[in-house]
Amino acid sequence: TCTTVKLTCDHEECSFSTTKARDMKVHQSLHEIGLQCKECKLLFSTIIKLQNHENKVHKLKLACESCSQFFASRKYV
Repeated sequence: TCTTVKLTCDHEECSFSTTKARDMKVHQSLHEIGLQCKECKLLFSTIIKLQNHENKVHKLKLACESCSQFFASRKYV
């Protein structure tokens, strides 16, 4: 019989887990790159992806006059 082993990331404050060794290896490499969002701790493979994430998710600047929500882009207001 085949048993599935759950692999868990051992980095501090990281809750990533997987059953695939390859996925864990890719995930661990993201920690080595060091591109982590300071707000939500998500990991990114490039600085561009990190910056896009920060701008879209954490830098909500434009307010909608109808609903008072904040958005990062005019196309959503």
